[in-house]
Amino acid sequence: MDAVHPTHQAKPAGRWLPRGQRCAIDVTSGRERLNLHGAIDLETGQTRIKEVQTVDAQSSIDLFASLERAYSTMSRIHAFLYNARYQALSE
Repeated sequence: MDAVHPTHQAKPAGRWLPRGQRCAIDVTSGRERLNLHGAIDLETGQTRIKEVQTVDAQSSIDLFASLERAYSTMSRIHAFLYNARYQALSE
């Protein structure tokens, strides 16, 4: 799980896509930016990406809920986080 914020004239550099697959990204102009919060299934390569107003604890919770719905038959879902401020789901 992680969040990205592509900005004006963004270029894909490192990404989790199959080799040779082209990546289309939306870019913004001026001071606006796109906030994407997502996760990748390391077994299948499928992604779940949500465009959010703000990347924060609530968008993390919403992404977790989305993953729970998508993998409702799983007894466990492992998520790798790196202690970003928005990943602190409780105070």
